[in-house]
Amino acid sequence: MATGTIVAFHKDKPICFLEDDQIKKRVLVLRLEELKIGDRVSYQLILSSTGLIGISVKKL
Repeated sequence: MATGTIVAFHKDKPICFLEDDQIKKRVLVLRLEELKIGDRVSYQLILSSTGLIGISVKKL
């Protein structure tokens, strides 16, 4: 699991950007209704043998 902070929302799509605490890069994730800019979240890649399935995001 990695952690980060919500830093921006897309104006037209239900997605948001979080900045990873460790690598200091932005990660694109689906926006959960309860998220606000500045919220701390943890996230984890969900992989299968065929590739990336998604990213699990939880508010801290």
